[in-house]
Amino acid sequence: MAYELQPFEPQEQEPAYDYQMALDGETYRFYLQWRERQENWYLSLYDSNDILLASGIRMKLNTPLGWRLTGRKIDTGFLILLDTEGSGLPCSYDDLGFRCQLMYFSNSEFDEIESEYNITIEDVP
Repeated sequence: MAYELQPFEPQEQEPAYDYQMALDGETYRFYLQWRERQENWYLSLYDSNDILLASGIRMKLNTPLGWRLTGRKIDTGFLILLDTEGSGLPCSYDDLGFRCQLMYFSNSEFDEIESEYNITIEDVP
């Protein structure tokens, strides 16, 4: 079953979301931050003990986030920022949580959505 990650509203002073969610029985903390200079959202991921698993992952549409970090992150599935409208436009500050949805898919679900959303596997710095 896919999970749609619903972040809280960002505070006016800081364009960021900070929340926890359980995925496949494990709790993770998600910190999503908008970087004005790069005009992009970035993700940092922590485990249930608040240990940093991944930092500053650029959230690119239709690309698994941090997929090369298996063993240090969620290794039972994939986090993907999906363009639910298929517009092909980058995810702007106002699009997160609306047109651009951060989703989690188990490994078995990934094959089903890979072609539907034209998922790209690439090296993520």
